[in-house]
Amino acid sequence: MKIFLCCSKAHYPNIPPIKVQLEKQGHTVVLPNSYDHPSKEQDMKDISSTEHQRRKSDMLHLSIQKIYDVDAIFVLNLEKNGQKNYI
Repeated sequence: MKIFLCCSKAHYPNIPPIKVQLEKQGHTVVLPNSYDHPSKEQDMKDISSTEHQRRKSDMLHLSIQKIYDVDAIFVLNLEKNGQKNYI
């Protein structure tokens, strides 16, 4: 099964062991859009609000495409900043 992992960037450190476990079970794992460059959004904010908006829009469209291309979505709905079920 092809699985798209989805979570807050704050939880990217939790992804590697989950990815390994899913792959051991024979699944293909699709990582979040900015997993390889988690600071990219902040970089765009620093450039301009227009660039930030463009980046957010591009990431949303990319996520939608990934969802169409996978069999399942695995949402890591972990606590963030004291808020349970952050997503």
